[in-house]
Amino acid sequence: MLPVIINNTDLNQFRSFIENRVTENTGRQLKINGDLKMNLSLHPSLKVEKVTFGNSPWSEQPEMVSVGLLSLQIDLMSLFDEQLVFEELLLKEVVLRVEKNSAGRGNWQLGVSDGVEEQERLVAADQELFDMPLAPVFRYVRFDEVGIQYSDVSKKIETDIDIEVLDLSNHVINEPFTFNVNGLINGRPFDVLGEAGLQSGDGVNEESAPLVVKLDVNVLDMALTATGEIKQPIINGGIDIDVSLIAKDLNKSFVLATGQSLNQYFVNVDQVIPLRFSSKLSNLEGDYELNDIKLKLADSDLKGKASLKLSSERPKLLASINSKKINIDRVLKKITKRNGIDKKATFGIPEIDLDFSWLKNFDADIRYVANQILVDGFVPEAVLLNATLNRGRLQVEQFDFSMGEALFRSRLSIDGRKIKPVIEAMAEVEGLNLLFLDKYLDMSALQQGRLNADINIKSVGENVKSLIMNLRGSSQFQLEQLRLIQTFNRRKYNIYIEALELNFADMDSPVLLSLSGNVNKEKVVMSGALLTMESLLNNRDTYFSVKANAFKTNLFADIVIAAPILLDEIDADFSISMPSLASSFDNVLKIFPGAKLDHEVPELQASVNAQLNISKNSVIAKNIKILIGKSDLQGEAAVDVSEEKIFISLDLSSGMIDINSLFPAMNGRVSEQGKSIKGNKLFSTEPLPSLIFLERFNSKVRYRLAKLMLNDESVKNISFDMVVNDGIVHVKPLKLDFEKGSINTNLILSDDNGFRFQLSSKIRRLDYDKLMVLLAVGEIARGDLDADINLQSVGNSISELMANLDGQVRVTSEGGSIDVGAMRLLSKDVSSLIPFTDKSDRQRIRCAVAQFNINDGVAKTHALVLDTGIVSALGSGEINFATEEVNLYVAPRTKRTSVMKLALVPLDIRGSLMLPAITPNVAGSTLSTTNTAMHIGLAVATGGITLLAEDLTNKLWQQFIDDTDYCALALAGEKVVPALTKLKGDNVVADEDGADEGSVEELDDDEF
Repeated sequence: MLPVIINNTDLNQFRSFIENRVTENTGRQLKINGDLKMNLSLHPSLKVEKVTFGNSPWSEQPEMVSVGLLSLQIDLMSLFDEQLVFEELLLKEVVLRVEKNSAGRGNWQLGVSDGVEEQERLVAADQELFDMPLAPVFRYVRFDEVGIQYSDVSKKIETDIDIEVLDLSNHVINEPFTFNVNGLINGRPFDVLGEAGLQSGDGVNEESAPLVVKLDVNVLDMALTATGEIKQPIINGGIDIDVSLIAKDLNKSFVLATGQSLNQYFVNVDQVIPLRFSSKLSNLEGDYELNDIKLKLADSDLKGKASLKLSSERPKLLASINSKKINIDRVLKKITKRNGIDKKATFGIPEIDLDFSWLKNFDADIRYVANQILVDGFVPEAVLLNATLNRGRLQVEQFDFSMGEALFRSRLSIDGRKIKPVIEAMAEVEGLNLLFLDKYLDMSALQQGRLNADINIKSVGENVKSLIMNLRGSSQFQLEQLRLIQTFNRRKYNIYIEALELNFADMDSPVLLSLSGNVNKEKVVMSGALLTMESLLNNRDTYFSVKANAFKTNLFADIVIAAPILLDEIDADFSISMPSLASSFDNVLKIFPGAKLDHEVPELQASVNAQLNISKNSVIAKNIKILIGKSDLQGEAAVDVSEEKIFISLDLSSGMIDINSLFPAMNGRVSEQGKSIKGNKLFSTEPLPSLIFLERFNSKVRYRLAKLMLNDESVKNISFDMVVNDGIVHVKPLKLDFEKGSINTNLILSDDNGFRFQLSSKIRRLDYDKLMVLLAVGEIARGDLDADINLQSVGNSISELMANLDGQVRVTSEGGSIDVGAMRLLSKDVSSLIPFTDKSDRQRIRCAVAQFNINDGVAKTHALVLDTGIVSALGSGEINFATEEVNLYVAPRTKRTSVMKLALVPLDIRGSLMLPAITPNVAGSTLSTTNTAMHIGLAVATGGITLLAEDLTNKLWQQFIDDTDYCALALAGEKVVPALTKLKGDNVVADEDGADEGSVEELDDDEF
């Protein structure tokens, strides 16, 4: 009666009820837009049309599932045979959308349970083995026009599967059934053919009858086959299936499936990646095994067996795998360019919690052997891995391999059973060729080298930072036979490190360093200590000490680095000592072939001491103390870069600077420097260095020197103050105090369309005989001199500076003397102007005045006077610094009573400054010009007697008799210009401003 009622009831009237209940329970809208029919009989059927199920709110598609037709028919009589027979199952026009959003949530997730009890129930349900009460049997199944759309936003995967037809038929119960599927995956055709069924026959219990499986799948250019049987399909046991998978190109199949290339996962897709896999899958009582595993991926291979035991207390994975060759370079892309270290990036040890509790969820026993592995240029061979996991304790008992001549041995233990995991590690490296590391560390200069290491460490900690900070044990690293060729300024330097050792015990102990080797065969030895790794990694003040000996030089340094990871500030106290400065420089020069010093380096002890502070904005050197023999330099220096312009300050002083000991080659050779001038020009035309660089910084310099020693003479209290501001150098003042006399100089330098200078110098009561000795000129004269020098110019070379020179030079001296021999040796022509009247070897000088006014590079005489008290030499003319030509006329003057014994001859000084010509001015005289030089020379040699013999004396010498006090005039600043006297036949013609006429009186020797 009930079937009749139901069959005559219109079920469509219950559509709203069904839709509402499903919507309430799922939160998604269910719509049945077509007929809903049910027919109850011994073969009941159900038919539903046009059903849709709503999608997640975040999806762009409103429907997750839509079904055009669902038709189902069951054979109730089969229940008596404890079977559930589906006579027919039809699906048509089905669209299923499977989506994951950017947060990783799937649209099939209807809700998330927050209840602990519910979660535990679901976990327990997952762990229970499913036991089917009845064996389902399908006589006929057909799917038409079924579309499955998969989308993963975060992984950018889009896959469309269109099943055109799926047919499954089983016309005879308990006989194998056949099925086939064909359609498109992302527009590419696929097909599946298969056969499966429960094995029947006499004596076979249907409940334990094996399920025969035969499956051939061709999809996405891959072929999958599965052949075998499931001996006890109802109770989940007895799987014995041979599985194989062949892909012509794994990347192509991935592209067809996802629309994306494996290239984004660093897979090398430049070549096809063929895949062949086969194995025998079996299980018994919940334990699964893969035997006869054979995997071939490109030219890599893997063989062996693996099993997963689920019947024990905890799941346990066992594997025994071996490979002849694993070529990772063939499968994965090589990293040709590695990112450099970001120097601006900050560094810190992450406090990431380490949860090793998952190690307690399963056990494992793995053994792996590989003949060869190729990975990014490395070729490990004879690889052996033995690892076990038991009750939360992971032990890598052996991980060994060789690489070339190098051997690697290591062990690792992680105990995850405790709240704070315990990690122990051992590693040994023997004879690693460092050339393997070149591509990773950019060691292009490396030619050879080997690394040995011995590491035994242990740590306890709940996070990464605590594990690092709690490291204990011993670590030794040794580099040996390390050879590098480093290029600097186009020169190659051979660096050989015989041994470099690093020793580490724990985070609170020093890291010890020692090094021995050579640079261009010059020995280098160094040792040091870092105190400690704990302070370094915690970014606290870290101490580092180093001791080195190289190039016959000793170096000691104690360094403190504040916030070492960020290098906020560095304090260094260092000392350099050289038993012999010359030996040290000789050894340094050996590593710089072709380098030469301009002077000899002295055999003196030398030392440098300083305290250095380096911060982000400044470098400060305090307590500088430099000693070279008896010479010293001390003080402070600083560079500040906090402002737009760098500021440099120097405050230095010296007790003594001994020039001759510092520069031995200068002893007695200062006067010879002029001989090195090449060519016929005195002033160089080579461009001067530009001073534009002075605009980049400001500076203040202060220097005080108590005593300067040179050629056994001393200069005391030298002071030098300089300021650089906005590209202009102010030296104000430079002071030198001699034993007698002083020099005070101010100087301004700038770059104003060329090298520009302004010089103002005052010299007072300078004992110039001491100055001559100081300069190794030799004592030509004695006395004091005063000078006022005011000069300025602009130009791009010394030659241009002299051509544009303006200013005045005035030099005066009173009460001095000239060495007779030195004067005659210097110039016989000049000595003819000043006949020596003293019987001693020195000629008294009453006064000497040289004053030039300079304009546009031409220096004109204002006063040029040399007076011995009896004879005066008066000069006039000019010096052209632009053309380097001199044109001076020097005339003698004497008292009326002195002429009888003097040979007084006027001179012309003309020609180039480099080689001026000094000639007697007797033009127009009755003297033969060819014999003039001989006559003048003879007159000098005979004291004028030869000229008297020629009856020329009375006419010529009377023009030089003059009682004027030229010293008084010149010292007073008056202009002094001698009259030009010429001889014409037997007459003497004088300019109007010439000397006074008068008589000549003879004097005895004692009157001079």
